[in-house]
Amino acid sequence: MVLALGRPEVDRIFPSLWAERPVTRMALAPLPSSASAEFVRAVLGEDAGDEVVEQIAARAEGNAFYLEEMIRAATEERGDRLPETVLA
Repeated sequence: MVLALGRPEVDRIFPSLWAERPVTRMALAPLPSSASAEFVRAVLGEDAGDEVVEQIAARAEGNAFYLEEMIRAATEERGDRLPETVLA
């Protein structure tokens, strides 16, 4: 078994990457805002203000990677700007 993860543009960049293999594709839906907020609160703790939790969850728009990076920035007190990893 091979587990390969990629962004949607992988098919455009590498059109024949899996042409000779059987592939099962699974598209991941964005995280619901309630799940994003729950994750933010679990990491930042109960002392995190509702405004901070909602702001991070909203800015991530359901993208789990963005959510993780913005939580990391908030713990390092850099939550007022988007992390470079998200901007890239």
